[in-house]
Amino acid sequence: METVQNYRIEFLKVHPKNNEFFDDISGQEYEQFKTSIQNEGILTPLIVAPDMTVISGHQRLKACRELGFEMVPIIIRQDIKTEDDKMVALLAANFGRTKNDETKQRKVAVEYVKLRGNKRGGDRKSNCDYRSLKLSQDQIANELGVSVRTLNEMLDIERKLTPEVRELLDSGAFTKTTASKILVKLSKEEQAELLSSFGTVIHEGATQRQMQEYVDMIRGLENEVEGYKLKLKNAKGKPENTVDELIEEKNKLKAERREEYERAEKYKRDLEAAKKQKSKELTDVQSAKEKLEQQVKALQEKIAAQDKVVPIVNVKAKTSKEPPLRNPSFDLITSTEFYNICDAFIDSLCTYAQEIEFDQPSAEERASYNEAIKDVEANIKKIKAALATKKAS
Repeated sequence: METVQNYRIEFLKVHPKNNEFFDDISGQEYEQFKTSIQNEGILTPLIVAPDMTVISGHQRLKACRELGFEMVPIIIRQDIKTEDDKMVALLAANFGRTKNDETKQRKVAVEYVKLRGNKRGGDRKSNCDYRSLKLSQDQIANELGVSVRTLNEMLDIERKLTPEVRELLDSGAFTKTTASKILVKLSKEEQAELLSSFGTVIHEGATQRQMQEYVDMIRGLENEVEGYKLKLKNAKGKPENTVDELIEEKNKLKAERREEYERAEKYKRDLEAAKKQKSKELTDVQSAKEKLEQQVKALQEKIAAQDKVVPIVNVKAKTSKEPPLRNPSFDLITSTEFYNICDAFIDSLCTYAQEIEFDQPSAEERASYNEAIKDVEANIKKIKAALATKKAS
C-alpha cells in the first residue's frame, strides 16, 4: 500500500505539459474549490513522481499555494521512472475531466495512444514494466474510461479533419456525430472545397442532413469536373479558345450551383425566422387573452356584489313633485350585457389566435379585430364609471 506523507509545498513541481492538455478550474467554481480546501483541508493526497513532479493534483497545489499552505499530503509513485512514464500517468489520471476543453481531450487521446501504442500481440502478465507494453485499442479505451467507439471518433476527428474544419466543430457549427459520420470520410481536398463552397452557411450552423447535402453537392461537382477534364483531354490539338471556353463553362456551372444552394439555404432560414415570429405573436395573443379573462372575472365579481346592495332606481325623490331618480351611468349597460360582450371578445381572441397559428389574417380581419377591441374597451370604461357612480350613491 502506498504511504501518505506530508511534504513541503515549495519542493513540488508542476508537470511542464499539464496546461497543454488540461484546463485550469476558473471563476466561481475555483473560488468555491479554494473555500472548500480552506475549510476542510486536502482530503485526497496529490500523486507525484519520485522527482516531485505532480501527476495528479495540479488544481489542489495551485489553491494551496494561493492560500499559503506550507505542507500538503502526497503519495509518491515509485514506479514512475521516465518522462514517458510521467506523461502516461498524467494523461490517464486527468483524462475525462468534465471542464476540460474538447480540443484538449482529443489531444490527450491521440498522445495517449501514441505512447501506449497498438498491441499486435504480447503478454500483459509478463514481468516487464506495465507502461512499456503496447496495448490494444480496447485496453487503451478501458484505461481512459471511454468506449472504443468514442476513442475512435476522437482519434479520427483529430487525425483526419483539417484544422479549419476542427475549428468549426469546436465553435459549435456542427456536432461530433456529424464530424465522425460524414466529414472524417472526406479527403483534405474535399474538406477544403467544402469550406470554399459552403463555409459561410456552415459557420451559421449545419445539421447532419444539411452537411450530407453539402458533401453530395461537392462530390457531384467533382464528377462534373472530371467530365470536363475528359473533354479537355479530347480537345487537345483544337484551337486554344475551345479549351478556355470549356474551363469557363466549368467554373460558371460550379458558381451557379453554389449560388443556387445558398439561395435555398437562405429561404430555409427566412422560413424558420417567420415561424418563430408567428409563434411569438401567438404567445402574445394568448397572454393578452389570459390577462383579459382575469380582468373580466374581477369585474364580474364586483358587479355581482354591487347588484346585491344598490338598486337600479332610486325610489326616494327629494320632493313629491320630482320624478324618481335613476342612475344614468348604470343604465348604459347591464351586467348580463357586459358578460355577453366579454365572452364574445374572448371568443374573438381565440379565433384570432388560431388565424395567427395557421395563417396570416387579412387586413379586413385585423381591422374587425381591432374594432372589437375598441368596442369592448369602451364598454369596460362604461362599467367602471357605473360602478364608481354606484359606490358614490
